[in-house]
Amino acid sequence: MKTRTALLLMVALIVISSGTSSAQVTPFTPCDPGVSLQSGTITHDLSREGTSPHVVHGAIDYYIGGPCGSMTVNIGIRTPTNWITETKVNGYVVKNGDAIGLTTFQTPIEVTATPNTTKNGIDSFCIYIYQGTNGLGFQCLILVTTDQSDVSGDLPIPNITVEPNPSANYIFVRGLNNTPTGYRYEIYSSNGAEVRHGMLPTDARINVKDLSSGSYRLILFDAKRTITNIAFTILH
Repeated sequence: MKTRTALLLMVALIVISSGTSSAQVTPFTPCDPGVSLQSGTITHDLSREGTSPHVVHGAIDYYIGGPCGSMTVNIGIRTPTNWITETKVNGYVVKNGDAIGLTTFQTPIEVTATPNTTKNGIDSFCIYIYQGTNGLGFQCLILVTTDQSDVSGDLPIPNITVEPNPSANYIFVRGLNNTPTGYRYEIYSSNGAEVRHGMLPTDARINVKDLSSGSYRLILFDAKRTITNIAFTILH
């Protein structure tokens, strides 16, 4: 009787041990798709590039297998004002609201953006994926047009940095050769929305403490050209 009890106990321990080990090595498999583009900013020099198009590649990343089967999502596209864009998903042109099926690990995206303006400016393009009212993922492109035709070829563009980066309260623009007076700045969030603009003060300090934590881009201009387009992060 004791031998039989000991044998049953040993079998139970083996089963429990095997189940625990299996649970530890089973990977977590997220089923939410996401959008990834290989570039976040396009800068187009109108004086040199004319109206040549820019092509950015990316993908909708989605795990197929395990608990994650194929799914259908809708495409949302935010079109820029001063650029002409065409979006292809899996080789087919898509429009805002189109439905697509996700059946592979990566569904390729191709975005072609062509400037449709003769002026300096900043615009944005965004692509979203959603089901009903549930947003699943998105990414945006910052689209910058500049005209450097009247800038002397031997006039160097200064090496600009933002400090501190990440920042919580203020950022300082470093690297300007002369006094910052006369420079205009614009700050854009990761979704392409302008959140701040103005003239750079003499101490080159910009207050960002009321902005939410996240990724941003600082665009700096002088009277004739775009000086810099630099990324920075806010962490509170």
